[in-house]
Amino acid sequence: MSSKRILIIDDEVAILDALKLVLEGRGHQICTVSRPEDFSSSLEIFQPEVIFVDLSMPGMDGVTVTKRIKTDPGTRHIPVIVISAHLDTEQRAREAGADDYLEKPFRVNDFLAKVTALCERT
Repeated sequence: MSSKRILIIDDEVAILDALKLVLEGRGHQICTVSRPEDFSSSLEIFQPEVIFVDLSMPGMDGVTVTKRIKTDPGTRHIPVIVISAHLDTEQRAREAGADDYLEKPFRVNDFLAKVTALCERT
């Protein structure tokens, strides 16, 4: 699997740090955003090939972030995986345009399997 630019949007810094550590250890370039309202500039500057976004965040939630990514002609091709601790949110994520869904808490191997699958598609 080749190195990918992966953007992770989550308001929990501990999760950002853990996922960044795991993915950088696999050779990926990682950009993290802890304030969802700042994601647009990261999209433009970092130009990610895969995006992970937490569903529940203060201010702008993951559904809104996903909709904005998927309705923009310049970014709608980027695979988005929504991460959520809420059991009944997968349908909302899919309706917003998410390409995949991962329920928290998740095992690192499950997370890496999602990354691998999406990286092979891009």
